[in-house]
Amino acid sequence: RQGAGMAAEVTPAPDGVTIRAIAPDEFEAARQLLRANGWERRVGSADEFARLLARSPLALVAVEDGRVVGFLRAITDGMTNGYLSMLVVAAPQRERGIALYPTIMPALAPWADKLGVVVPSPLAG
Repeated sequence: RQGAGMAAEVTPAPDGVTIRAIAPDEFEAARQLLRANGWERRVGSADEFARLLARSPLALVAVEDGRVVGFLRAITDGMTNGYLSMLVVAAPQRERGIALYPTIMPALAPWADKLGVVVPSPLAG
């Protein structure tokens, strides 16, 4: 089972932001971003967060000027169901489209395809 770095291509996003798989040297920045945005209980210690990421099929970061400004974690049963478990964007970067469906889907699609998870179109009824 692969952890956080699984199958995420570099994805262009608004205004110089890049969305890609989290790197180990970004774990603490992502954890601090989550803590600063109300996720304190879910990301307690650095060790707990590293274990959480190791057990996550996909974890992405949004990076701008070398800083982690967004984080996304997805979970799946490995068959047909997958969902976003955590999604946060730093307050100063909100309202720029970083977390919008068209921005994150190119990074999620390879992961979903590999695991056989169907990703619906936002226009599907």
